[in-house]
Amino acid sequence: MTSTTWPVTRRAAAAALASAIVLALSGCVFVTPREELDDPLVSGTTSVDVGSAKLRGLVIISDGSRAGSDGSLVLVALNDSVRDLVLHLTYASASGSRTAALDVPARSFVSRGTRPGQEQVILADLAAAPGGLLTLRVASAGRVARVDVPVLNGSLPYYATLTPSPASTVGGAPSPVPGA
Repeated sequence: MTSTTWPVTRRAAAAALASAIVLALSGCVFVTPREELDDPLVSGTTSVDVGSAKLRGLVIISDGSRAGSDGSLVLVALNDSVRDLVLHLTYASASGSRTAALDVPARSFVSRGTRPGQEQVILADLAAAPGGLLTLRVASAGRVARVDVPVLNGSLPYYATLTPSPASTVGGAPSPVPGA
């Protein structure tokens, strides 16, 4: 090779390598489906942070078709602090304000109502009908946040298994936080 073609060949090789890297990395976006949109509980939910508590996947699955029905609050609550937390969940019922409590131990998370047969947080006598939003006031360790949570019913097969169960409670063993 002559000395004048060597820099041109290096530049062309570098450009080809850079193009191959960009193409390989961006190909993932074009080929990989957005799996979270395939899961109805991920795509139709909301989230809120209250101090060191992080609530994810919030949705209410009602057992009725109108206001006044009971609902199961589906959620995952993460506590990344070194202290246990009690979450106070206040909502409007058809007969006034009500509050449910959920314990979340330090450096752990709890899931409620995310799978059939799992313990649930039952919200009785909901003021909102399926298709609406219910404002949930979340309080913990002196911090407060409000979040509008979608209310759905069990008419779709996926949600039918998550409607309120009469034997549900708001307790249970926490799950450890991975990497904590």
